Amino acid sequence: MSLPTRDAATSETQLVVNWAALTGDSTGGDVIDSYHLQWDSNTNGVTWTDLKGQDGFEDTTLTFT
Repeated sequence: MSLPTRDAATSETQLVVNWAALTGDSTGGDVIDSYHLQWDSNTNGVTWTDLKGQDGFEDTTLTFT
């Protein structure tokens, strides 16, 4: 998977993140039914907050604002 990128619409008050869809061998042969995006709130990976795609809230869009 390629790294997510910051969209040009990002500002001091809004972060917009884009990523490429998983395809081919990257899917492990499965259909992708959700992308799960988390943020660690600058805790160095200690505490994670779900932003999109967590269990029960599947989401296949390729951007987050």
